[in-house]
Parts: sequence; C-alpha cells; structure tokens
Amino acid sequence: MAWRFSRWLSRWPICLTDQVIFAEALSQALAAGLDPIGAINAAAGVVRSPRFRAALGEMAANCERGYTLAESLSRTKVFVDGELLAALAVGEERGDLPGWLAAFARRHEPRPGRRLAASVGRRPEVTRFAAALARLLKDRPLTVPLIEDAARLAAGEGSPFALAVGRLAEAMCEGVAFSEALATEESMFDPFFCALVAVPEQRGQLRAVLARVGEASEVQPDSALNPART
Repeated sequence: MAWRFSRWLSRWPICLTDQVIFAEALSQALAAGLDPIGAINAAAGVVRSPRFRAALGEMAANCERGYTLAESLSRTKVFVDGELLAALAVGEERGDLPGWLAAFARRHEPRPGRRLAASVGRRPEVTRFAAALARLLKDRPLTVPLIEDAARLAAGEGSPFALAVGRLAEAMCEGVAFSEALATEESMFDPFFCALVAVPEQRGQLRAVLARVGEASEVQPDSALNPART
C-alpha cells in the first residue's frame, strides 16, 4: 500500500504557485550570475512544498551528471506544468534561461517578484531598499553613504531598518564586503537576497540584480532596468 501511495503522490501535480515561485527564483539567481546547480539549490530553498524541494534536489544532482535542466527536472518524475519544462528547454537552447523562466512566471502571476518576496518572508523595506539603491547606482559607484541614503529612502531615518543598515555600513568601513555585511543582519535580509547580491562584481550587474528585486516594491525601479520587459 505504501508504494501505491508514493506512486499516486508522485503523479499529483505540484501547485502552480510553487512552480511560479521556483521559476522566478531560478530566473533571478541565474541573472545574478549563479551557476545552474547553485541557482537550482538557491531556488529550491524558497519553495514551500517539501515534495517539490526534494525533487529540485534531485534535479540539481541530475544536472551534475550532465543532463539538461529540462531533462534533469523530468527525470525526477515530479508532475509540473509542460510550460515550465518548455521554458527550461528553450531557455537553455537559446541561451536565455532567465528571460524564458521570467516569461513563464509572468504568464501565471502578474507580480511574481512580489509572490517570491512573500514566500521568503522578505521585509517590504528590503525591496524598497533594493529599488532605491538600484536608482542611486545609475551614475555613482557603490559607497557606504549611497547605501545609507538608500536605507533612509526605504524606511526613514531612525527606523530599525536604517539602524541595521547603519551597523552594516560600519562593518563595510572596516573592510567587510557588502554581501558579507548584509548576511550579518539576518533579521532584516533574507538568505536568498544575500545570495543574489553576493555574485555580481560590476556596478551594472549589481544594479540589475537590485532592480529585479525592487520590482516587488510599491515603487518600481527604472523600466530600463527591468529585464523581463526588454
């Protein structure tokens, strides 16, 4: 009986919302510069379904064996939408995985970034901070005063968030990297956000990552920075 239940469960479709969250998370992770296996593992950490999370662990293992992303997910036998498999296959073949995954997510959810932010428990101040910092980076290098300005714009002076960013700024003044300083404020910044900003090395790359995260805020970043609309 146990094997019959297991077989029945494997045929039960994964909730479409979880598929959207995974596609959006994988798209963001790949766009930030994570390697495919690292991106799959990072995206798996934000989905709510334990069954889907376990399947994504298998997917990452299949990728390590040399299978394509679509084949790697298919081999787990988990029941997902054919459009998700197509987005993985076409995106990998055409060299635009982030774009096709984002297109899949937006087809089923008007604001997938906001859905993802809710799934990881991201504070609204973080998305506003990302959007503000992306704007400020348009014609300036990343500096401690710039980060402090973004925090003030996101939550106001004297707020718990601004105080946390103040501690982060102090650490940066002592030589700690931006991404490492973010990780020390785990009560404010979720692990997925920290993983995204840890990879980009150039200002333009970091700005694009922050702008993508900032899409979930009430105030949208510059349209020119929105990869899903270019």
